[in-house]
Amino acid sequence: DQRWRTAASAVAARRYAEATAALDRLVAVARDVPGPQGQSAQELMAQVTARLAEAAAALAAALQMSGAERELALLDVLVAAPDHEPTRAALTAAGVAPATEVRFDVGPDGTLVSWRASRSPGRVDYRVLRVGADGGTRPVGVTRNTSLEDGAPGVAAGYVVIARRAGIAAPEARTGSASPAAPTGVQPIPTLALTPHGRRLRLAFSPPRSGRAEVRRLAAGVVPPALGSVVDNPEALGVPVPSMGPGLAVDARPSTPICEYVVLTEDGPVVAGASAAYVELPAVDDLQVTDGRLRWTWPPACTEVVVLYRADAPPVGSEDPQATRRKLTNTRYEIDGGLALPDSPVHVAVFSCVRRGSRLFVATEAPSTARILIA
Repeated sequence: DQRWRTAASAVAARRYAEATAALDRLVAVARDVPGPQGQSAQELMAQVTARLAEAAAALAAALQMSGAERELALLDVLVAAPDHEPTRAALTAAGVAPATEVRFDVGPDGTLVSWRASRSPGRVDYRVLRVGADGGTRPVGVTRNTSLEDGAPGVAAGYVVIARRAGIAAPEARTGSASPAAPTGVQPIPTLALTPHGRRLRLAFSPPRSGRAEVRRLAAGVVPPALGSVVDNPEALGVPVPSMGPGLAVDARPSTPICEYVVLTEDGPVVAGASAAYVELPAVDDLQVTDGRLRWTWPPACTEVVVLYRADAPPVGSEDPQATRRKLTNTRYEIDGGLALPDSPVHVAVFSCVRRGSRLFVATEAPSTARILIA
């Protein structure tokens, strides 16, 4: 039945207001028709109503906060319930800070448009428009970085950058005049591997061929700069992590649940390389196989996990390249009655997740309570 498909799709996408409308119709005209998983419309409506109540409670809590903390909390509510209009209205009222210092550099292969990031917390993307001689605009593209290349021929009259967060747009930011291209020639370091080691964190990377590399622990609220971007003031990012030799920095385990790092290369200009995050979250526990599905107890406030599988050995960490990886929401988990199992024997590790704004952070480690060998 199309009504059931609409309701199930809305629930899976956490669009609970849409699901409520679909389920209202089901209860009215097809009360006794079971859904794809055998559930009744009344049962699913009860789940949706509970999720909307959670969103309302989270919104009320967010409105007691102020500043960046309030905005991040509102974004968290929208992640859990994307069509919760009271939360969207509150976030719209908070507004979005525009991009600043928009400029464009004309090179032989195109024009590089760049800008300073919005000061608004959370995940912000940027829509870039090219301004023609007649004042008309055409889209160049959308990016989460702070630069975008326009490959169209000719020199534009200018560019417009519109910062957007959760679909809410900031005021337009426009360029001044063009300036000659000034390529840095500095290659960014492409990877930064973070490994817990006792009470320390090891941060490993490939040393640059020239120049000096350093790892910095980002200050709270600072988003890692885009790979390859020029960093005008490294001190504003955070403090340097002690170097243990070429390609290795070692930091004490942070006391905060989330701590981010970035590796920089200084060879004339300072260029941002890869970033990594140490994430420590309450773990799932009580893993058990029931009716062919893996089930566990979710920690409070956890709504997403990343599950890793390996047949040959336990997954090393949340970024284990040898493991098969799957992200799972608690809604999907409840609808499916757990996690469908791959062929056994298999080692499974479940990593808790949390969102800050629209950025997903995955726990660095999974303790023994969040691991199981299925024979």
